Amino acid sequence: MKKWHDQLISNKELRNGQRVLLYDSRLHIFPGKLKSRWIGHFIIHQVHLNGVVELLNSNGIDTFRVNGHRLKPFIEPFKPEKEEINLLERYCKKIEEAAPNSSEPSQAPPFVDQPLPHPEPPTGETAEPSFP
Repeated sequence: MKKWHDQLISNKELRNGQRVLLYDSRLHIFPGKLKSRWIGHFIIHQVHLNGVVELLNSNGIDTFRVNGHRLKPFIEPFKPEKEEINLLERYCKKIEEAAPNSSEPSQAPPFVDQPLPHPEPPTGETAEPSFP
């Protein structure tokens, strides 16, 4: 049984200066269902051969020791660079490709510049709404 359990434990590559998260294993009387149990992001100060890891405290001076199984690597959240995307660019290219070649500068198809037709009431008068 012990061999089977030990196979399930993943070996983590921890090194000095790496940022890690620490699992909060304290007993919480009213834990939040969706609250994360991983705290901080700490910097590894020293890794010992027996699996003990020394972490720098938030002040950057004091260290404390924890078991390496309570740590996981900290991955920076994805922050996309602000990129300007012109949504009309693809549409305009399709219109230019669909337009016949002419010596004049490219003209938009007639349906782009014309307003949409609105149907007139059959009698020519304005229709009044009828309520039951």
